[in-house]
Formats: sequence, structure tokens, C-alpha cells
Amino acid sequence: MLTKDKIDRINYLARKKKEQGLTPGEEREQHSLRQEYLGAVRGQVRSTLDRTKFVNEEGNEILVKHSYKHKNCGCGCNGHSQNKNHTHHDDCGCDHVH
Repeated sequence: MLTKDKIDRINYLARKKKEQGLTPGEEREQHSLRQEYLGAVRGQVRSTLDRTKFVNEEGNEILVKHSYKHKNCGCGCNGHSQNKNHTHHDDCGCDHVH
């Protein structure tokens, strides 16, 4: 998760944008911080889903295939990256070749 300082900065920039507007540099910073925040939240949700177990009436655990997982290898990397300069497995640590 993001540090308290980064969250405070996100909130400061949001207030400043409402009150007086942001400079182009602050707009880029705000966008970058928001993307980092969203990535952290998505990671927490995925982690929670990966640990969630479903049990049927007979007491057997049911394997759930989450829709965010890359269909070919199940690495969870989503099969693509926002950054076009590298392959997705550089981000996810997947050792599969895609």
C-alpha cells in the first residue's frame, strides 16, 4: 500500500485542483500517484481473491479461476502491460514465455 505521505499528497492535490487548479507538473504528479494508488488497491483485491476458498455442500474446496488471471499460464499478470516498452511477465515475475 502507499505510504501516508503519498496518500496525503494525493488528497492535497485533489483539494488544490478544486480550489485553484493544478500546474501541468502537478497534474502529471497527480495522475502518477493515482495510478500507483489504483495499482496497490487492485493488488490487494487480487491477493484477497487468491486466498478466498469456496467449499461445496460435501466440504470439498472448489478451485476458482479468477478472470484477471492470464488464461495461458495462470500467473495473474493479466497478459499485458500498460508500458509498451516491456513484456508483461517482466512486471508479474512470471517465468512463462508468452
